[in-house]
Amino acid sequence: MIGKNFKISPQSVLEYKNTLFVVKASDLDKEVYSVLENASKQGKCLFVSTSKSYQSVRENAKNYDIVIPNLFIVDCVSADAKVENHGNLRNIYFAGGLSALTNLSILLSQYVESLSGSHGCIIFDTLHTLLTQNDSKMVIKFVSQTMSYLSVYQNLKSAVFMIKDADNNFLNQIYNFFDKVIER
Repeated sequence: MIGKNFKISPQSVLEYKNTLFVVKASDLDKEVYSVLENASKQGKCLFVSTSKSYQSVRENAKNYDIVIPNLFIVDCVSADAKVENHGNLRNIYFAGGLSALTNLSILLSQYVESLSGSHGCIIFDTLHTLLTQNDSKMVIKFVSQTMSYLSVYQNLKSAVFMIKDADNNFLNQIYNFFDKVIER
């Protein structure tokens, strides 16, 4: 499904260690899922969804050629979700809501440890959504610590998405935490 309709080259996520993509809201889903499609073909991929439940992510994934066994989803939206309430879920993890940054950090660390030296990728769908439940200073600190932590691992790349019209002050404060910023 990767084609000329996408403004961001999906391979871009694999060119740099930590990449921030700043895109129009209307293009967000297709940009995120095209990068996710490419990354899932390269190895394990952790998709951190701060805007949609895991059910929505799975539905959207059906429209792309995503390697499902390589896809792990962290659902930050379904705060009260319990695995036993959703049947037999494989590769789905619940952070406990948008304000659970500590839980999210723990899940990221567990994913990195599970790679055991193999290649992997972490993709955040909409970083700015964390601002709805957290103070901007807390989110900036979370981004700084997360990017510093991830940069240590040579086998791991990350792609973080922000909506272009999101809080410019916040965006200006996190630019420096990334190796590459791609603005469309």
